[in-house]
Amino acid sequence: MTTSNSTDYTITATECITMALEEIGVMGEGDQLSSYNYGVGKGRLNLLLKDWQNFAEHLWVRQKAVLFLQKNQYSYEISSTSTDNITADVLDSTTLTAAAAIGATTLTVASSTGFVASDIIGIQLDSGSFFWSTVVSAPSATSILIADALTGAVGVGKYVFGYTNRLTTVFNAYSATRRLITSNIDIPLIYQSYTDYTNMPNKTNMGTPNMWSYDRQIDKFIINIWQNPSDVSYYVNFVLDRKIQDIDTSIDNFDLPQEWSNAIMLNLAVALAPAYGKAQGENFQKTEKNAEAALARALRNDNELGSIYIIPSRSDIRGR
Repeated sequence: MTTSNSTDYTITATECITMALEEIGVMGEGDQLSSYNYGVGKGRLNLLLKDWQNFAEHLWVRQKAVLFLQKNQYSYEISSTSTDNITADVLDSTTLTAAAAIGATTLTVASSTGFVASDIIGIQLDSGSFFWSTVVSAPSATSILIADALTGAVGVGKYVFGYTNRLTTVFNAYSATRRLITSNIDIPLIYQSYTDYTNMPNKTNMGTPNMWSYDRQIDKFIINIWQNPSDVSYYVNFVLDRKIQDIDTSIDNFDLPQEWSNAIMLNLAVALAPAYGKAQGENFQKTEKNAEAALARALRNDNELGSIYIIPSRSDIRGR
């Protein structure tokens, strides 16, 4: 038996819109997708994807991210304009093998592997804060040149971290752990609702962080930490959901697993039908039913396996 040995089938935005219009009888054999129909289809398609962001776990948009804390800073912003240091990149890390004085721009490190020009770089200062700059170059296997002069002294053994891209957009956050940098031991942080965090009397109380909260805005995502960090001997690992990417061009593929392709096409057909006067009749009812079934099948494969714990509430128990 001969098979393709291929599993990478996918469709573009143009192909999806064309198939959806064929499904509801707007296009037929030999017809070409007009610019008008493409524009209508692209708009409905993006609305559909945005709507689907609101439900299910969407395991494929789940990602890990690292938030670098700063001494005496309890609120951190994820946005296109923020300078707070949170990234989903794989971290580069090393330690200083020679002390660096205030004003220095060259770091002597155990290894400069992974640190490349324009990377964002953070250095633990002796004062208990992070100093942030960018990498100019790595002149040797044990040295890194940074763009800005150190504002504090750095002793031997202090950690240096590097990454390429700040995280600029987040849809949701699920869990957080505090990682001790020297041992890589993770301690779960307790989640607080936004209301509970807002009602806390002393948000500036300094110590070791053990709680977190978030505030999701239209143009930014704010993470709040309590207690207010007293030093930078740890960072916070988060599990986040990124946003599903838009369809911008006719040749874009979907930011969804290929197993969702049929569900996308059929549900787009249902969404387009009213605009073309096709939202009635036996064929539309069949398409609508098939779209619901295809989406249900896709959603069944979009759940993380795990245990479910059912704990009875004690609020109704009286006389005990």
